[in-house]
Amino acid sequence: MAKTKISELESLIINDGSLKEDKEKRLLFKSYAVMFSEDMINNLDLTSIELDDKYKTDNPVSWRRFLNHPAIKKFIDGFLNERAEKAAMKQIGEGSTRAVEALKIKEMVDSKQEKEDNSNVVVVFLPQKRYKTYE
Repeated sequence: MAKTKISELESLIINDGSLKEDKEKRLLFKSYAVMFSEDMINNLDLTSIELDDKYKTDNPVSWRRFLNHPAIKKFIDGFLNERAEKAAMKQIGEGSTRAVEALKIKEMVDSKQEKEDNSNVVVVFLPQKRYKTYE
């Protein structure tokens, strides 16, 4: 039997500790993750109502819960932020008249992203040099 590939989004649902107790919700979110991942490029821009209409699930509220679930929201926001940052950098690079707006977008995206601070501060105290005094 061929092993089916699990999408990153589906893997997030499977490993989400907050969904362990509610098996029905986990199963629903898992099926939504499969559908969402199949056409992720286009689905990133859709609302819960549009996703409901596209997949004929007759449950836009569940789609909204799915899109707002913390792990899923973080996953989707990562792609949306990447897209916004790329577009902003392109405008800045082209010297567009909208470069100021692009810089604001870049700042906003940077502030949203969780960046690991791996900077280290090293303080070194050197002994003072003693000078000979001539009297």
